[in-house]
Amino acid sequence: MAVRLVSLGEQTEYYTFSARSLAQALGEMTRLGPRDPEGHHAASCEMRADILNGLHPSIVSNSTGEAPGWIATGQIGVGTLSFGFVLRFPQWSNIDSLSGPIRSEWDRFIRSLWIHERGHTDVTMSILGRFKEQFEALRVAAGGASAQAAMDEAESELRRQVKAVYDRLAFENQKASDLYDHEKRHGRTQGARLNIRIR
Repeated sequence: MAVRLVSLGEQTEYYTFSARSLAQALGEMTRLGPRDPEGHHAASCEMRADILNGLHPSIVSNSTGEAPGWIATGQIGVGTLSFGFVLRFPQWSNIDSLSGPIRSEWDRFIRSLWIHERGHTDVTMSILGRFKEQFEALRVAAGGASAQAAMDEAESELRRQVKAVYDRLAFENQKASDLYDHEKRHGRTQGARLNIRIR
């Protein structure tokens, strides 16, 4: 039994705006980008996963000599849990035409946003490692009138349990991500707050 974690890497998507000041940039990010309930956050990180792509169950059936006649047991033989991250960031199209202090503050802010969003990927990686073990520990048993019926039922049950574990993984990941955002104040404790007083 083996479940491999396979990273599909990161994909960065940008939403682009034009502005003449940091205050206008903040307004554009609030209007166009992802944000927390207070409107101070301008980037996001989303995990995308393919639930055990290429799942090959290991199913064995044995005759019981009694009704229903056959019992099949199963576990994951081989499976791949593919995952990746989609990061969404602001892109200020005319920043190069503005003052040095504005450009410096923007660069500082963007670096802080990257630090915060990469923290979300770290949170997810710890969750994935824990759930990999849960996938590998899955065991099922099912009965049927024939060996094939028992094996089909065991495979169906294994797939149901895989989905249930994946749903828990998604829930736990969201809960941990929300806690990280709460502790870091959506990146503001890491410097992801734009100083709009700079000219």
